[in-house]
Amino acid sequence: MELNEEYSEEAINKTWTSLKSSLTTPCKEHLIQAESKKNDWVTDEILQPMNVRRVDENDSIVIDLKKKQKAWEEYIRKLFDDHRENPETESPTDETGPKMTQDEVEHAIRSMKTGKAAGPDELPAEIFKLIDDTNIHIITNLFHRYL
Repeated sequence: MELNEEYSEEAINKTWTSLKSSLTTPCKEHLIQAESKKNDWVTDEILQPMNVRRVDENDSIVIDLKKKQKAWEEYIRKLFDDHRENPETESPTDETGPKMTQDEVEHAIRSMKTGKAAGPDELPAEIFKLIDDTNIHIITNLFHRYL
């Protein structure tokens, strides 16, 4: 399976949905979820500000990258609010960085901790660790396409 630039956004989304479904279904059936531990020091007072940045005005978990960025920008703006007359600030002109290399993707996958909860994509680290060297380029190309 090669990822071509010719694929439409719809075709890529359909492929991703199919791949995700074929991976998550067996995971849910065969991987045992470890019970999460809540540390004693994690109080509601600590969790509340964290949850404010995770949910939108409808109390839905924010998954959209732009909405996450906006929430963090607002948080940082309030945190570092500067009341000086002429604060010196620089704003980046280019919001994209260089593309990830295949080695970086491999390193990131090797660094993933197993036994942890899956993220919004519902794919646990154990699934990514099953990707062999001959297919890692597919994941790297997907990351280039979406990140």
